[in-house]
Amino acid sequence: MLRIFQKFILTAVFAVFASQASASLIQADWFDPTEPGVGTIRCAYSQNDPINLSDPSGNSTIVSPDADNEGEYFFEEVHDGDDLGIYIRNDDFDREEWGNLGETHYWDSFKSPDTGLAVGKIYQGQSIDGYYDQKARQAATESPRTVARKSLPGNEYDLKATYSGHEDKSYHGFLLDGKYTSPREAGNMLAGHNAAKLGLSFTDFQQKAARLHGVNPVTAAWREMWGIPVGAALNWGEIDYQRTRSYYGYTKGYLQANPHQPLLP
Repeated sequence: MLRIFQKFILTAVFAVFASQASASLIQADWFDPTEPGVGTIRCAYSQNDPINLSDPSGNSTIVSPDADNEGEYFFEEVHDGDDLGIYIRNDDFDREEWGNLGETHYWDSFKSPDTGLAVGKIYQGQSIDGYYDQKARQAATESPRTVARKSLPGNEYDLKATYSGHEDKSYHGFLLDGKYTSPREAGNMLAGHNAAKLGLSFTDFQQKAARLHGVNPVTAAWREMWGIPVGAALNWGEIDYQRTRSYYGYTKGYLQANPHQPLLP
């Protein structure tokens, strides 16, 4: 009787994880099935084997080599998760053979907000640090008005528009502080960085950024003159993407200028 009971328990446990008919996993990953590339068969992204045929968590960024350009990789998949690793897809689906290019700063660093799909390409080992630091040093010598003007879309501190050789390539990937970022992301970081160096609190910066966003200069000036709020905390009318990247840059700039002081709210 005990042997029969033990067999029953083991069979029940295995049934939770695998379909006897298909020998494939039936316990869904925690991805939202409405997300692009997921669907109702929620283990299909890893050939129904998210343990052996995926990155360690199954929730990271997947790239494939650009056959025409050595050291360049196209983004194929981006998943929401705690693994920021960038893995090179292997046609044999052998995880141990998947190369790792490094990490992104955020899980959605190379996800289009318009389509929800992976976008862009990585330039392995190439860094944007020097360009970022040059612009940050320059901005530290300028007035707040000048920095604000140069930070508007298409102007000097909009890095996605000005990074030499990659102008208007918002999702080309380069190293910044040891992790891969895009010029779009780095531009948001630089804006926060500059605000910290100019002595603004992050809340003041975020509110000013929202007042300037997506409106003509007259409307922006009117909002700024009267301190008209555009939205509520924490974004104040901006989006999570902008706020999180700007706060990264703000923290970096503030700690450079005030290494022994607590962050302003």
